[in-house]
Amino acid sequence: MNDLSKNGSWFDNSTKLGVIANIFEGRTLANFEVCQEDQKFMDMIDSNMHLHATELAKKLIDYANKELI
Repeated sequence: MNDLSKNGSWFDNSTKLGVIANIFEGRTLANFEVCQEDQKFMDMIDSNMHLHATELAKKLIDYANKELI
């Protein structure tokens, strides 16, 4: 799991990550938690938490569709 306080408020980041997970699972039907076992997936989350939730979700969806699903 990533460090939610690394890029700002823990609460704000955990809320945002929940939104991202919902978007991701709705679009891919894949389990977000299982995808977090992939290091590149986690690195993408950590390095892109500054993006809007929908933008980050799209990046993760694109990566998962190409590499994980």
